Amino acid sequence: MFMQNFAQTLPLVLLTAFLVALYFLPWLISKNRQMQNSATIFVINLFFGWTLIGWIVGLAWSVAGKNELSNPFTPRGLAIGALSFVTVAAVFAALMTAFPTAQTVRDAPKPQIEHLP
Repeated sequence: MFMQNFAQTLPLVLLTAFLVALYFLPWLISKNRQMQNSATIFVINLFFGWTLIGWIVGLAWSVAGKNELSNPFTPRGLAIGALSFVTVAAVFAALMTAFPTAQTVRDAPKPQIEHLP
């Protein structure tokens, strides 16, 4: 029983984790780049990220701002990038196996229309 419930809720949990990570992507980028204003970007992202404009402003600020690292290709940065890629691939694979492909409209059953006498 537990495994059946777990198998049903796992895709939802993974999707939620992916969406939260996507929501906080500007802050994660600024944190990875070790920017001085990463706390400000977090606050902007937290309160105004739900508007698309606030999220774009946070993303632009985190990408365009100066970072404290002289070389962005550090082992830490590469490890975070590889881990992010593996996480996204695992979430995608879990979602693809959890939700089978839908039938096309052409293959869908035709609705039966009842004629009134």
